[in-house]
Amino acid sequence: MATEADIRQLKQRHGARLLEHPNVSAVGVERDEGGGYALTVDVRGDAQDLPEELEGHRIRYVTRGPYTKQ
Repeated sequence: MATEADIRQLKQRHGARLLEHPNVSAVGVERDEGGGYALTVDVRGDAQDLPEELEGHRIRYVTRGPYTKQ
């Protein structure tokens, strides 16, 4: 089970690269179903070419967005 610190570090190492993908609108850290933490990637549209896991941690893809600045 990943800790919040583990996933925050994972986000720091890979977040910018994930955000370069045209269908990625956000990268965050959220609790997963098992009570640990997961890297959550918000996508709009197809995400088939994105990795299923990074450094042994599964990535949770959620269809949300697009977001607008308020």
